[in-house]
Amino acid sequence: MKKLFKLFGIITLVVFIGFFTTCDPDDDGNTVETPITSISAGTYIGTQTIILSTFTSGATIYFTINGETPTINSTQYTTAVTVNKTMTIKAIAIKNGMTNSDIFEAKYTIMNYIVSTLAGTGTDGYIDGDGNIAQFNQPIGIAIDSEGNIFLADMNNHRIRKITPQGVVSTLAGTGTEGFTDGEKGTAQFKSPCGIAVDSEGNIYVADTLNNRIRKITPQGIVSTLAGNGTDGLNDGAGSTALFFSPTDLTIDLEGYIYVADMGNHRIRKITPQGEVSTFAGTGDVGFGYGGFHNGLGHTARFDSPHGVAVDLEGNIYVADSLNNRIRKITSQGVVSTLAGNGTDGLIDGVGSASQFFYPSHVALDSLGNIYVADNLNNSIRKITPSGVVSTIAGNGIQGFYDGSGNIAQFNMPTGIAVDYEGNIYVVDTGNIRIRKIVLVEITD
Repeated sequence: MKKLFKLFGIITLVVFIGFFTTCDPDDDGNTVETPITSISAGTYIGTQTIILSTFTSGATIYFTINGETPTINSTQYTTAVTVNKTMTIKAIAIKNGMTNSDIFEAKYTIMNYIVSTLAGTGTDGYIDGDGNIAQFNQPIGIAIDSEGNIFLADMNNHRIRKITPQGVVSTLAGTGTEGFTDGEKGTAQFKSPCGIAVDSEGNIYVADTLNNRIRKITPQGIVSTLAGNGTDGLNDGAGSTALFFSPTDLTIDLEGYIYVADMGNHRIRKITPQGEVSTFAGTGDVGFGYGGFHNGLGHTARFDSPHGVAVDLEGNIYVADSLNNRIRKITSQGVVSTLAGNGTDGLIDGVGSASQFFYPSHVALDSLGNIYVADNLNNSIRKITPSGVVSTIAGNGIQGFYDGSGNIAQFNMPTGIAVDYEGNIYVVDTGNIRIRKIVLVEITD
């Protein structure tokens, strides 16, 4: 059934109308109850599987769905059909010569994820302008402000770029020459920036990876260093006394605290608005599980090259634990658990540890608490519900470039991912050197 869920789109039950005949007694005083006692409903990925269960004991059931006869599965009758706008389910029960029937009409709105290209030509370079002529060079991290503007860490161009909702690309900061310089946006220098985040006041924070620093850019374009001194290592403390080792991503909570995926240190670090750095989770030892501490409190938990982080409205941190092929969750109190993935690389949808990822790179959340994952080496975009149900919404696992319906769209090693206030998803398709947009739309045909 999980395989069926990957094929077509999202199907949401909107109206459900049932028509019932009466239950008539037979000559022995028995009754033939209405044969359909429950029908599964809800939101589905892919072909709808209708489950008609708990039928009248001892009755023979004949039924069709859109004229098709379903297969029999144990005590349940199930069928998988491609849903049109209206589905008609008819069931007839015969017991001791008595007949009863149900007819249901289920009306659906059919939705699907559609992938398009917002910016980038697919060729390495550096060009500002409209999306169809703009060029990037190894873009990685992405963030969105409250107005829908996109900010991009353009790693090999050593620049921070800005993309309007209409796809117009400009340079926010960086000269294009790798280095380290604070100051005006036209003179500031970065060295392979990978991660980016924006706060409620429009300040932009950058994980300046090979400078081993966390940088800040004001709305006026002034660049400064919040924490780190350029030396790779591990040290907690204020500002330039703190040390990082290849920080790759960061996220900001509602109170202005910054959480950093300190990939080379295999830790999650925390920075106060004043620049005081501490270790939030991770022992620094590479792995997943030791002496029973595969999860637990932050100081006992282990990660393996955590690459991406995101925070929800309650202060929970979600981590793309890349080389562990898992998505981890850290509560605001520092308790670490595994939300999804079993550690084996693969592309399998399912619940929690029944699912598989292959080097998940970055994570993002929508307003409903769903987590979206740029599943890098699976060339796919995955979705995780708050309860841990994993599905694939775009990408078919094949490396390539193709726009269109989610199940046929293709990506090439996607890394950064972000969600705007309308629920649109933006993906940094690094191998294709493009920024892609994923929108959920109604299918009218």
